[in-house]
Amino acid sequence: MIALLAMVASTPDVAAAKRRKKFKKPASFVFNPSDYLTIESVADQYGLSRSVSAGGSFKLAGAAGTIFGRSGKQLIYVNNTLMNLIRPVVSHQGRIYLSKIDTAVVVDPLLRPSAVRALGRVTTVVVDAGHGGHDSGARSRFGMEKHFTLDTAQRLAKHLRSAGYKVIMTRTADTFVPLATRAEMGARQKNAIFVSLHYNKGRVVSNGVETYALTPKDVTTRESSALLSEAYRGNKTDGANVLLAAKVHSRMATATGATDRGVKFQRFHVLRQNAIPSVLVEGGFLSHNNEGRSIAEAKYRETLARAIALGIKDYSEVMVHGTRFRQVSNENRRNKLFGMTLNSP
Repeated sequence: MIALLAMVASTPDVAAAKRRKKFKKPASFVFNPSDYLTIESVADQYGLSRSVSAGGSFKLAGAAGTIFGRSGKQLIYVNNTLMNLIRPVVSHQGRIYLSKIDTAVVVDPLLRPSAVRALGRVTTVVVDAGHGGHDSGARSRFGMEKHFTLDTAQRLAKHLRSAGYKVIMTRTADTFVPLATRAEMGARQKNAIFVSLHYNKGRVVSNGVETYALTPKDVTTRESSALLSEAYRGNKTDGANVLLAAKVHSRMATATGATDRGVKFQRFHVLRQNAIPSVLVEGGFLSHNNEGRSIAEAKYRETLARAIALGIKDYSEVMVHGTRFRQVSNENRRNKLFGMTLNSP
């Protein structure tokens, strides 16, 4: 058992996830009505109006916010931010269903931010520049990830300090810092959040930005084994993690104009071992010819850093006032995915 737990504690980290080319195919999906809510029920729960197109696209809208989705997709837009779902949207006997777990962990923190358990006003941001030292991270002809993350972290720190935040850097030079040490830096801070910065690597055609929050309690994702689900049952800031990820991602996707890969869930070490609201940002693919070239340019990294700082500010405002702030993301992609616009009937 000790050996088994030791194995769990060491996997998976960000680098391992990037190296992994294939995932174990998940079990065939079986729709269980007891695990789902009709979109009518979701709309009633949040006081939203609803409309459904013949093709299975739907829109829920009201004072609390908006939800766009489509049956068969495992993506929805909540307040115009692309969110990857844990379970797909389902059409069954003429009705459209959203899973209860997605309603609770994806939708609720964004439509009812006042109910998110927060640790007080955000005064401190732990900025984590991914990799460093002998751990170069992703490599490409444009350079090493460890250098780009450090530069982005320094730019982000500058913007945050200008906005009045205290900033803790997990590294300030090209040095190796163990993952456990990075997470511990967050645990020692009060009224703080943790933001880990990375750049991605994948197939030559893979591109875009994505933001990770810790996989919530009792959820097993495609990239996380059932064993990890048992060992790490989310944390007390699950709702805040999702809200922070959404705020940061919305700003980042809009500012960069990159392909929007949405907010996702994963049990990366710096997320699962953190005691404060935490996210991990992937600011683009170094392995993509055009995107890699952009990442190598200071202008792109400055744009990214400024956007993340604004997302953190948005989150901080919600934590203070408990109100929803307007999210702006890639509307063209949303309309292409779901075939509906904000003005659709």
